[in-house]
Amino acid sequence: MGFRMKVRGRPVISSTSYVDFPATPWNYGSGHVNPTAALGPGLVYEFDSNDMVDFLCATAGANPTKIEMLTGTEITCSDPVIAVYNLNYPSIGVAHMKGEVSAIRTVTYVGRGTATFKAFTRDAPGVKVSVKPNVLRFKKPGERQSFRVHFMPSKTTNNTYIIGSLSWISGLYQVRSPIAVNVDSM
Repeated sequence: MGFRMKVRGRPVISSTSYVDFPATPWNYGSGHVNPTAALGPGLVYEFDSNDMVDFLCATAGANPTKIEMLTGTEITCSDPVIAVYNLNYPSIGVAHMKGEVSAIRTVTYVGRGTATFKAFTRDAPGVKVSVKPNVLRFKKPGERQSFRVHFMPSKTTNNTYIIGSLSWISGLYQVRSPIAVNVDSM
């Protein structure tokens, strides 16, 4: 089935006043911060105020006038707007997917020396996830590389999100990104 977080070998449970059910990242987030590991994360996803403006421009109901009220500066939205799911953020969420979709991410290597990271995916049930390239080789710290995460749905999700993940793993680092997709049609 889909991604399920476990504590001491048992699934994390989310409860309402009526029923218990397995928790998802919507309930517990991306995980706990390990302060020691945070000092040397291996890879980081960087974005700046221009990326946030692109994100806001692509969000339903946002327009340059409303964004200017927030930022205090004149805003021009890209035409066409950049898809919301392309915000260079560690988690990947695609709402109302209609057919195949690709999300683009860029990571910066912040380790020491050289490093090779290999992609490992946990598909969301009913959606095949592939990553190209699936190996990132960094020659020095500060180097940036981009990759594409491609989603191929095989069924609709009936207005619910299904959960998967992408992990970049090297000898010293494991960088995990939760994935949530909602498939309207194929």
